[in-house]
Parts: sequence; structure tokens; C-alpha cells
Amino acid sequence: MISAKDIDTLRSIARAGDDYGTIKRLLDMTEWEIDEDDTKKASTSLSGYSQLAPP
Repeated sequence: MISAKDIDTLRSIARAGDDYGTIKRLLDMTEWEIDEDDTKKASTSLSGYSQLAPP
């Protein structure tokens, strides 16, 4: 189940926009992993993180 903290994290990621470093830092504070990282193929955006996997 998605918690209020998870939703806050997702909102923070969305606010980070193209700031890949901030997004990685936010993810490091969770147990989430990026299953697919499209940043090397296209510009960094939230759409590049469509495969975020909460624990």
C-alpha cells in the first residue's frame, strides 16, 4: 500500500523536474529502486522514472 510518505516522495520527485541529482538523493532516502533509467536515452524527467518500485 502507498503511504502518505510515499506520496510526499513522489511529489518531491515531480517538483525536482530535470534535477537528476535531487531525484537520486530522494530515492536514496527510501528503499525504492529505479528498475529502468531512461536518462541516458532521453532528457531527464519524471517520465524517465516510470518504473519506480516501492519496497
